[in-house]
Amino acid sequence: MSIDEKLYTMPIIGPVYERTHSYFRKHITVTDLFHILMGLGIGLMLASYDYVFLGVLALLLGTIYHIYAYIKGIEKKL
Repeated sequence: MSIDEKLYTMPIIGPVYERTHSYFRKHITVTDLFHILMGLGIGLMLASYDYVFLGVLALLLGTIYHIYAYIKGIEKKL
């Protein structure tokens, strides 16, 4: 059993992780770019008060992408 399969069995967050992961696996480049954007957002917020707005915007875009991935992810059929 792989680590992903073990995470899928976790209560509550397992199905969410599985659904978003099914989308992320098919769109690796875009997913990487949004994760870099989120890391940049955290860095901007920590760097200076002048960049807090851009940092929050980057984190917001990354969060919206995760919600989009959850909606577009394949739901496991029982």
